[in-house]
Amino acid sequence: MPAIGQGALGIEGRSDDLFIRSLLSGLNHAPSQTAVLAERALLHRLQGGCQVPIAAHATLDGATVILEGVVASVDGKELIRERAEGTIEDPESIGIQLAERLLARGGDKILRAVYGTA
Repeated sequence: MPAIGQGALGIEGRSDDLFIRSLLSGLNHAPSQTAVLAERALLHRLQGGCQVPIAAHATLDGATVILEGVVASVDGKELIRERAEGTIEDPESIGIQLAERLLARGGDKILRAVYGTA
């Protein structure tokens, strides 16, 4: 499973620069944006970063977001994998819902060990 947001390209600009925003708006790919929003919500809820073994992959099937996620121990001996679905209207809630499932299944223990707070 890929790292969160893998393959997505982000472009930053000043929010008050309407000319640049109008140029960039044509580059946005709404399905990719939806997928990345779901994946990043999961990462945020798990308080993950680059050094944490967390992965997620969101796909869209019509108006449905399908999000798969993984939390693993650093040595790979423990791995928790879950999946959640929801509508494209609220991708962040799908990511949070999946993060809660991963935590409930033991992801919290794994993450505490990774962060050294176990």
